Amino acid sequence: MRYLTWTQASFALRRGRQVDQFLGREQLPDENWAIRWLSISPTDYRFVIRRHHVEDIGSSDFADVAEFPPIDPDE
Repeated sequence: MRYLTWTQASFALRRGRQVDQFLGREQLPDENWAIRWLSISPTDYRFVIRRHHVEDIGSSDFADVAEFPPIDPDE
């Protein structure tokens, strides 16, 4: 995982790149774990901010949180 300074994140957004911010893990009532993060993507003249809340099904062989199933199926 790469950490960006505010300046680096700003430059990445200006270049049209998405920036993600990890918000942490939480234990769910059923004893499973979840992960939360935000993604910020530039579009025409504005930014789109999305909140992600997914089940932590990761392992040493599978760590792509963008592929993890959402906690709320409607997300």
